[in-house]
Amino acid sequence: MPDQVPLDAPDVIEGVVDHLLHISYDERTVLRLATTLDGEENVTAIGKALFGARPGESLRVHGGWTCHPRHGRQFRAERCERTMPADERAIRLYLASGMIRGIGAILASAIVDAFGEQTLKVIDAEPQRLLEVHGIGQVRLGRITAAWQEQKAIAGIMVFLQGLEITPALAVKVYTAYADTDDDPMRIVRRTPYQLCRDVQGVGFHNADRIALAVGIPKHSDARLEAALLHELDQAGASGHCHLPVRVLIAC
Repeated sequence: MPDQVPLDAPDVIEGVVDHLLHISYDERTVLRLATTLDGEENVTAIGKALFGARPGESLRVHGGWTCHPRHGRQFRAERCERTMPADERAIRLYLASGMIRGIGAILASAIVDAFGEQTLKVIDAEPQRLLEVHGIGQVRLGRITAAWQEQKAIAGIMVFLQGLEITPALAVKVYTAYADTDDDPMRIVRRTPYQLCRDVQGVGFHNADRIALAVGIPKHSDARLEAALLHELDQAGASGHCHLPVRVLIAC
């Protein structure tokens, strides 16, 4: 229980999201985290940094402990990183959460019993070995493999963008913007990040520019110049201007 967390508890906790308690209009998220460091207790974590987290995900959360007058001890998250489940308990919780279509709680236990800490490596690199587990046939294997690839794509984008201090909220928007299209969001992020300015509401030039410079797009590239000019034109339009003289635009 949260009130059992010691007063000298560390300011970093790791665990698996058990369930979401509340998400407010401003993206403030409250969730229950089954911790995997130092014991196996459930704690309540709260903060905007948790926005976009889903049951079954493994998180490393940075922040500090607070005591709510009504709800008791809570961990206030300032920064959140997605991680891959590392031990058998975390892997079991991850697979049982429903994040991987085709795997429920009972089948998750059977898979982890068969492969232990190597479970995720087997699913990723040797998925045919899942046929060794009772209850898995070719049809279910196909669903599991497809769902695993989808989750890898989501996790890859979240980890990469959060490493650049892009908020989880924007990382989720980037993925969902392309989820129902033929575009590969990670390919766009790495090769044409300024496209995000047009496709994803809320990204804006400054976030796209941070991504672009991180992936090695030159400062003086045509793509960066075009995105910067369009950004200044958008800003001028938002201020009520109908046009912007070239000399003023270049000066910006």
